[in-house]
Amino acid sequence: MSDGTTTYLICRTVRGRGGWGVHSGSGELLSSGWTTLTRARSYAARLLTRAEADR
Repeated sequence: MSDGTTTYLICRTVRGRGGWGVHSGSGELLSSGWTTLTRARSYAARLLTRAEADR
């Protein structure tokens, strides 16, 4: 997901709790263990909203 300035990657995790993980554009893991892709996308959307507010 991206707003043109900030990017978040949503990837399937294979270690730990499994599920979906949200990473920064540079690859840093921000959160993992989301049970569905929809929940991971919602989390990334909230992060984008916060990033826009901080600008």
